[in-house]
Amino acid sequence: VVIGLLFPGEVLLAEPRARRAEFLLTACERLGIASRVRVRQAKAEALPRGAFDVLSARAVASVPALLDMTRHLRAGGSRLILPRGKSGEDELAIVRLQWHGMFHVEQSLSDAESTIIIADGVTR
Repeated sequence: VVIGLLFPGEVLLAEPRARRAEFLLTACERLGIASRVRVRQAKAEALPRGAFDVLSARAVASVPALLDMTRHLRAGGSRLILPRGKSGEDELAIVRLQWHGMFHVEQSLSDAESTIIIADGVTR
């Protein structure tokens, strides 16, 4: 929702749980962004194939699992922004063994112990 408020383009929010999806839809409507911020009650794996410019997921799965489940949603120029806890550096080491792309870790501004993995052009 914050990205939808800050970014003027189209945004798709995917949330598999009904109550949370309803909450997101209501929030977008009340904030006046529902015309360009869509909410789908679905897991990422169930979304139709498409190339998104940016994908972000927090507290969904490990980074390797996220890369697998979003493969059909990414194109060569897609960027992934993946907030992680303390495990960011460890997960990135595992990812680099199986995936190619430009990966780097940013320090979270809201939590000194957390990291954010940024990945561009990721392929198997």
